[in-house]
Amino acid sequence: MTPPRAALDRVQSPRRPAPAPERPRHLRVVRGRPAPGRRPPLLLVSLVVAATATALFALVIANVFLGQAAVTQADLERTADRTRVEVEQLELEVARLRSPSRIAARAAELGLVHPTDVTVLVPAEPARRDGATNEQRAGR
Repeated sequence: MTPPRAALDRVQSPRRPAPAPERPRHLRVVRGRPAPGRRPPLLLVSLVVAATATALFALVIANVFLGQAAVTQADLERTADRTRVEVEQLELEVARLRSPSRIAARAAELGLVHPTDVTVLVPAEPARRDGATNEQRAGR
């Protein structure tokens, strides 16, 4: 036996909330002014939004500058590495050119020969103001 339709309407379904009771037609909702202090002032809200936008813009600008600085730094490091390699190659070339065996070979190519007689020059001792020589001072 099935229950009558009116009885089914009164039973609440778990999926459907109970219908709201009907309001009397002569009553209506009056919307008044909000209570003071409940709504944030428009100036404060606009200042917070402006400050947030400014901070985000500053972060974006800082990120751009940091990216540009990183690119510049990478370029400078590459240039320094190339220069360092070039300096090392030049130092090796200088060391090779200064070697005595290379200098002797180049001198032979130019026709230079070792001297046959060597004369050693010894400079004379300068005279002292008092007129005494080293030999005289040694005899004292």
